[in-house]
Amino acid sequence: VNRSDGGHDAMIKNLQSRGDMGDKVENDIWDLNDSEEKYLYNTFIKNRVIDNNNDDGKLKFTDANNYIIKNAIKFMYEHYVLKLSLVDVADQCYISSWHLSKLLNQYTGKGFFEIINRIRLDKAKELLKTTSYKIQDISEKVGFQDVTHFSRIFKSYEGVSPKDYRNNG
Repeated sequence: VNRSDGGHDAMIKNLQSRGDMGDKVENDIWDLNDSEEKYLYNTFIKNRVIDNNNDDGKLKFTDANNYIIKNAIKFMYEHYVLKLSLVDVADQCYISSWHLSKLLNQYTGKGFFEIINRIRLDKAKELLKTTSYKIQDISEKVGFQDVTHFSRIFKSYEGVSPKDYRNNG
């Protein structure tokens, strides 16, 4: 996954201009009038438990970290059909994969694969309900390389197979 050349400068400028605004962070960073951002915020950020106690090596909840998380999750959402790795997303955000992993877990309570799988499965559920594509085709369209793996992940998250979801969900 390649980055655009101007992205790094824009991110640095934005982070430098933000400061630390505490509880106002979510309202200033997430545009809840935008359907994509609203979905991502409601799915991954809204119901998280915030623990600002910096014990056990936890990172602080800052504007900079919120901005990184937003950009990481948006990048995952916009590129879910690709074979993404934590390193790809971290590179896009100009941070280490270790740092991104820690931020994702702290800010969302979920790991990288849980987030990318949730995005892919929500897209798959939409396709199962609105199209007559074969399940194999849907699994490929949402970024799974193998239909068996897709079906196993789908059932573990949704409690039913993709076929049953289409027929009964």
